Amino acid sequence: MSDDRELAERTVREAYGASQVEPFDYCPKLGFREYWYPGIEARRVRSKPVHLTMLGDELVVFRDTTGKVVALGDWCPHRGARLSLGVCEFKGTVICPYHGYVFDGAGQCVAGLIERPDSPFVGKLRARVYPTEERMGIVFVWMGETAPVPLHEDLPAELSDSEMTGTRFTRVKGWEANWTEPMAQGIDFHEFYLHRGVNVWRLFNYRLPFFRAKVVYTGGVKITSEGDTWVIIGASIHLRWNVPVTEHDTRVWTFTLVRRPRTRLHAAWHTLWYHTYRKPSVIVATNEKEDLIVFKRERINLERPQKLGPLDVGLIYFRRHLALRARDYQRLGAARGTLKQPPGHASARAAEPADALS
Repeated sequence: MSDDRELAERTVREAYGASQVEPFDYCPKLGFREYWYPGIEARRVRSKPVHLTMLGDELVVFRDTTGKVVALGDWCPHRGARLSLGVCEFKGTVICPYHGYVFDGAGQCVAGLIERPDSPFVGKLRARVYPTEERMGIVFVWMGETAPVPLHEDLPAELSDSEMTGTRFTRVKGWEANWTEPMAQGIDFHEFYLHRGVNVWRLFNYRLPFFRAKVVYTGGVKITSEGDTWVIIGASIHLRWNVPVTEHDTRVWTFTLVRRPRTRLHAAWHTLWYHTYRKPSVIVATNEKEDLIVFKRERINLERPQKLGPLDVGLIYFRRHLALRARDYQRLGAARGTLKQPPGHASARAAEPADALS
């Protein structure tokens, strides 16, 4: 922990010197791959194949012979047609709509509907398999190249907290922004200025007076605690899990967790509170109608050099120190799509001090 504390203190010093660590120096534009990500709600996968894009990869999801939701690469290995445009005519399989090759949940071609029964070619076709696991009604997909870790290692602790699992409200929304910007909302210090404008929901929110004085100075940000995969900087919000879709789009899973209801009436109150207040006033009005408007596609330029200051301590820390602990670096020695050399390379160590301070 002494090394971790030194990294945090170094980040604070760096912030006062105007850090120039850029969004994609160590964080890939399409996200870190050696992780589980929420893919799709299980109830949406029924009798037809479903198309899904994650981290730039095109997937097809369907149910195998046991009823488990499985995921394959969407492009048929024969001629590149989309398997998601096919059908699940035979239980546990998906059929390519172009030439009728049939693939099971393990990605193996098991039949060619226009091939002769003893065709030697059928067994040579195989689609890429993406490991899947269902939890809480959500199908999680392992996007990595290496063997998947147990799912619980990548699940936020809040989702398995026995006191908070009584009621969970979920909203899945596509945001026109690179994944790093929705992520930064949890560690970025923008609330006092951005969220001071006119918003009809503030008329009914006792914590956000409609007429407010303009904030002139708010002080700095302090890292209060941190671990191998998380950082707390003294602020907490509802849980948001960002899934990169393309370089310019993110699928945002927003989880609102409330404590286990004591009675049915209490549970009904939670539902009423979420749908009449929390969702419209915070998740939609604040996150999507105010935050997203500022940094959505073509309204923020992530390619230009950035100078980060005292209010960006959490962001600096994520972009460098926490990102360098990502499983991609640990398992592969690099993260696909970053601009800088991975940690451990002599060139990376030599360049970091000059890059960190201006």
